[in-house]
Formats: sequence, structure tokens, C-alpha cells
Amino acid sequence: MIIQIKDCLSIVHEVTEVSHKDILGPYRFAFAAEARFLLYWAARTYTIYSFPKIGHILDRDHTSIFHGYNKVLKYLKNNNERWIHLTNKFDEVFKERFGYRVEIFTEAMTVSEAERVRIFLQELRKKNEQD
Repeated sequence: MIIQIKDCLSIVHEVTEVSHKDILGPYRFAFAAEARFLLYWAARTYTIYSFPKIGHILDRDHTSIFHGYNKVLKYLKNNNERWIHLTNKFDEVFKERFGYRVEIFTEAMTVSEAERVRIFLQELRKKNEQD
């Protein structure tokens, strides 16, 4: 099973209680931007899509996706309790829906470590598709 961005959007909606319209809309309110950044992080972490492809699907520039993704990584690296809670909650819901889990490290996670998590997910998906 390949995880789609719409799956991530659905989980972000559930975790943050922000509507799909607010997440995908042009709103710059903090609650909408926070949910949007979580979506960018989740889409890059849990799907096989690149920044440009995520941007295309969400009708955003790929640099916006990159910025939001890196912002979440920065919050996690700095042990920001709010973002640790959001990403862990996302991970819990993801596990409930799809049956597997990726540990989200709250220590200093570099972009290369995040990339390793993404590669691990891709390999796990390929294995599940072959079974």
C-alpha cells in the first residue's frame, strides 16, 4: 500500500482538528499554518513524494514545502513540546490506520536522519506490497 498525501491530510485534520479547507487554503492564521507545516512534514516523511511533487499536489511552491518541513525538523531538534506532541500523535494515528510505525526521534534529528526514516518507510512499503 502506498501512502498518499490525502491520507496525511486526513490524519493532520484528525490530530489538529483544523478543517481541510483551512489547511489547504491561503489562510495565514497560526492554527492553519501549524497544521499546514505538519502536513508538509508528514507528506515528506510518510510518502514517497519529493518536495516538488508534494508542492504540485498541494498547489504550492516546492520551497514552501521545504521551508515547512525544515521548520518542523528544527522544532523537533530543539525539543519543542508542542511539535513533539503533534508528530507523536500523528505517528500514533498513522500506526492505527496503516499498521506500522516509525519512531520519531525528539533528539537532534538532522535532515539526513529524516531522510533515512523516509527511506526506511519506502523499503517497508515495498516489502508490504510484495507480501
